[in-house]
Amino acid sequence: MAEVSFPVAGGAGVTDANYEKLLGPLVGAGRVAFNPTSSQLATPLIFADNSGRQVKAYANQAAVIRGFRWESGTTPPVLALDANTSGNPRLDLIVLRLDRGNFTVRLGKTNGTPGAVPAAPAPVQDAGTSGVWELPVATVKVTSSGTTGQPFIQSTDVTPLDWWLAPPAAVTKTGQNPAPTHGMLLHHYDTGRTYRAVGSSWALLGENGPWTKLTASGGWTADNLYAQRVNGWTYFQGLITLNISDRPAGTDLTVCVLPAIFRPLNDFYFPVIMSPSQAGWGFVDSATGVVSVTNYGQTFPNGGRLIAGPMSWPNQ
Repeated sequence: MAEVSFPVAGGAGVTDANYEKLLGPLVGAGRVAFNPTSSQLATPLIFADNSGRQVKAYANQAAVIRGFRWESGTTPPVLALDANTSGNPRLDLIVLRLDRGNFTVRLGKTNGTPGAVPAAPAPVQDAGTSGVWELPVATVKVTSSGTTGQPFIQSTDVTPLDWWLAPPAAVTKTGQNPAPTHGMLLHHYDTGRTYRAVGSSWALLGENGPWTKLTASGGWTADNLYAQRVNGWTYFQGLITLNISDRPAGTDLTVCVLPAIFRPLNDFYFPVIMSPSQAGWGFVDSATGVVSVTNYGQTFPNGGRLIAGPMSWPNQ
């Protein structure tokens, strides 16, 4: 078979089957327009109200099944369930069914097998360009009854199975965020940070920032002074050389100033190794970002080296 591309050139136009081939693998299947601040959070698609052997869909709901949109409408559908006279309860599966015979999506059901501990049937998700593809939206317990029209389905007989499609992701840089839509992913290419929209706010999901070479304060030669942010933590390491006159024991020396993105939540001390064969204390000021060294017991000579870290701390 020769190469083709579609939906138009060489692909026999925009058929429903070609449309599903294009969009089905990309958009998936699920309910759309989730908003956790609205009543949707507590409103499943399917419910029962003891009005018959039936279940109902809420009005003005929508879903997408492999690129085909379904809407419940202002007068939503009522789905009648089959009688059960087996003597055991039955667990039916309620689905949104894409029928490739006419490429429509409709609310449908599949009866389970009655049993002492019944199980719902699996959805049918046929591959190819024929058959059906079902999105499960609820299971319904149908108890056994010998009375015509019974049993009436109670609200507690329905177990929702709700999946929501996430909104498309976005890539931008710091300071240019789009308005958050719940569930949306956002990546900042300049910082390596990824966010997830939770309600109307962006929550940091992860980051992998670049190693940043820091500038040493006056009096040092910086051979190796770096910081990096990864998932809300700073990783810091330093190997620097004193290039001013000898410093008496215990003299405070400023090593560097951390940019704001690397500063810790609280001040803290950390051990350092210094020439000649001695230890001292480093200090990080969380408010100013100043990294300094102090409390060493011997003279720190010109040309002496200081080793700090590697270490890590949670960011502000």
